[in-house]
Amino acid sequence: MCIDILQNRISHRHTNQQRHQNISMRVTGTTTMLFACVVFSVCTYARAEALSNVPELALREESSNAGPWFCHGIDCPKFTVVDKKEAYETRAYEATKWASTSVQGIKLDEAERIGFMRLFNYISGENMPASKIPMTAPVKNLITPGQGPFCGSNFTISFFVPYKYQENTPAPTSMDVSLTSEDAVQVYVRSFKGFAKEDKIVTEAAQLAEALDNDGVQYDPETYVFAGYDPPFRPVNRHNEIWFFNKPASSD
Repeated sequence: MCIDILQNRISHRHTNQQRHQNISMRVTGTTTMLFACVVFSVCTYARAEALSNVPELALREESSNAGPWFCHGIDCPKFTVVDKKEAYETRAYEATKWASTSVQGIKLDEAERIGFMRLFNYISGENMPASKIPMTAPVKNLITPGQGPFCGSNFTISFFVPYKYQENTPAPTSMDVSLTSEDAVQVYVRSFKGFAKEDKIVTEAAQLAEALDNDGVQYDPETYVFAGYDPPFRPVNRHNEIWFFNKPASSD
């Protein structure tokens, strides 16, 4: 049975706001580690450990575009902090390009495992001209909660394209992977530490939504992003984020 966790927690703040009625964080599944599901799409430390031994993971490349500390020296999308509050900050991101794949399913961990491996194969050489593409951060998971009886959701998992490939990006050879160009965007970001389980992700999303509601901020409640920055074998100084996208006020 799917439990509409976010709506239960914040619906009392949405009674006069039609746009909030669709917030539904119906993610389900077993207990999983944050990056075991998101960055490396695995469900246990054993699986993460196996992936850490794959030679292609040596494709880490120090970058002059590494950004803040939580990027740990690899390419990250550039942003400017527009405003900072206790519960969240507002960021303006530049236009970027990502390698993306979409997976539909009920179980978050399974969808992310499938999505991660598709993208990992892409950067490992399943592209034209078989380039080895360095790993970047974050791994972004755009979650659109499903509305059906089984709460099947759509997950769009993306790897940020390194800066040296932003203009001339190797084309995927798999039909499951596509290159997506994203316009400059403003997002509201809540950061949290440690290993994140599914219930932690949902709780953080609910807290961000509540903070935005309290501040009267216009945002899109239909989707949210979980962004992970760390491999599963990093035990400390872990950094995770929830994003909601800015929604301009209606002119009606």
